[in-house]
Amino acid sequence: MTNLRVVINEILKEKKDVLLSVLFGFIAGMAAIGLFSASGYLLSKAAIGVPLTALTVVIAIVKLLGVTRAFSRYGERYYSHRASFTVLGHIRKTFYRRLDQSFSTLMQKYQSGDLLSRMVGDIESLQTYFLRVLYPPMLLFFIFLTTIFFASFFSFWVAAILFIGFILQILVLPTLFYWWLMKTKSTVRMDRTTLSNDAGEYFFGYKELKIFQHEKTQKNALIKASDQYERSSFNQKRKERLHQTIYTWVGYFIIWLVLAAGAYFVSDGDLNGIYLAVFLLLSITLFENSEVLSALPIHLANSQEVSERLSEVEPTGHEDMKTTVSSLGSLQMEQLTFSYPNALSPALLDVSFILNRGSKTAIVGPSGSGKSTIIDLVLGIESTQDGRILWNNELVEKLEPSSLWKHSNVVLQESHFFYGTVRDNLFADSTHTDADMLKVLERVNLSYLDLDSLVLEKGSNLSGGEKQRLAVARTLLKPEAELWLLDEPTSSLDTKNKDNIYRQLWNETEDKTMLLITHELTHLEDMDQIIVLQEGKIVESGTYEELMKRQGEFFQMKQIEDSVLL
Repeated sequence: MTNLRVVINEILKEKKDVLLSVLFGFIAGMAAIGLFSASGYLLSKAAIGVPLTALTVVIAIVKLLGVTRAFSRYGERYYSHRASFTVLGHIRKTFYRRLDQSFSTLMQKYQSGDLLSRMVGDIESLQTYFLRVLYPPMLLFFIFLTTIFFASFFSFWVAAILFIGFILQILVLPTLFYWWLMKTKSTVRMDRTTLSNDAGEYFFGYKELKIFQHEKTQKNALIKASDQYERSSFNQKRKERLHQTIYTWVGYFIIWLVLAAGAYFVSDGDLNGIYLAVFLLLSITLFENSEVLSALPIHLANSQEVSERLSEVEPTGHEDMKTTVSSLGSLQMEQLTFSYPNALSPALLDVSFILNRGSKTAIVGPSGSGKSTIIDLVLGIESTQDGRILWNNELVEKLEPSSLWKHSNVVLQESHFFYGTVRDNLFADSTHTDADMLKVLERVNLSYLDLDSLVLEKGSNLSGGEKQRLAVARTLLKPEAELWLLDEPTSSLDTKNKDNIYRQLWNETEDKTMLLITHELTHLEDMDQIIVLQEGKIVESGTYEELMKRQGEFFQMKQIEDSVLL
């Protein structure tokens, strides 16, 4: 998203609603001015004793203008708000689409509270851009010019005063206040983001804070962030009130000038006294309508700041991922180097290997060696930087990610579980019956769970082992997947459950491609190849027997593991 151009482009797509809202708004504005002007004329005529029959036409016009104003105001609100909310929906979809392309990278770059603030608060703020920034000056421009043109037929000087008010209230004051606002740029949104981040850290880490007796420190930091947000909000509101006060008094001053000039010209005989009330009520109505512009600089500054924050969240993926994968063949990774944002060292460095169709490959190594990053790259979740990843001899960047995922089964190192039932968290489709789901639960030794058993947010009422077994159960409901990517699928399991899970996985992937990420060196004897990673580099690779005979890094790791287990 490039500042406000994306918003303007989206608004232009809804030009029909925009034009209709301006049309109805213009009719409503002119009806209001005509209504009060006619009322002033009616009062003046009545005051000098004109018979009621002579005022019948004017009375009818007043009634007609009142009805016209009501209906046109409804049309203006309907079309302007429909355009605004439609544009807001388009912007939200565009932003979510960008998030989807590189979500894991963005989670490395931004805190969750910051992203949440942008997804909700910032995008919602843009709904005011059309209603409060673009629409009012456009509408008032036509209303002012039409009113000034009408007034010029009766008094050139009154029209000139109205024109001065037009220049001041539509151009000069909003520009000056916007310049002042940007010069003393508000930190409200930054303080709100800080408060969101601190609140998220406090609530998500509440248990650890209590255990390690740091809850009071974090709570004080949260209160401090809240106080800072309140102070910056108060300062922002004070500026807004000051500008609105100045804006209102300038409007009153113009109205007073119109009254003074009108009274002078009436006393001088250059203006019929009947029109004095007309001009007074006309100017009051006109400048009351223009008060909406007093908040324009604030909304403009907020919209500009919001659009800049949204434009910072740029995807790292490619926009032309359109080739659909019908089947997954071989995978080839060539001299791949990858770094996360702000990382001190590359996650992967010059990594190359081949994953043949139907083969079984294990990638082992210590924590932080870059094992899990490979899964994100293989699935196209992260974009390659240096080097290439080829699926069926085609670059992964040119493939439609969803078609890759359709043919894949994935167990992540930390699987997410949603608030709901066990049935909900199995991600079963319409073809799976309750019997199918109960069967996979039995295969992973979770037969004691009922499909309607409640799972709390993040699976907080499940043990680590239950989470891993439930994650494996998800994959067993999708046995047709050609590629199985397993990231530490048994790290929290006891020996009995671990053996069972590997047995179930081997049975399902007999003719499938498997990539196993693990720091455990058991159950690797039947792997077609084992790749040893350290600090993002491949230090050796081969079959289990070859690596044991070589007595290199894998052999030493195996010796250490065996000594610990014994």
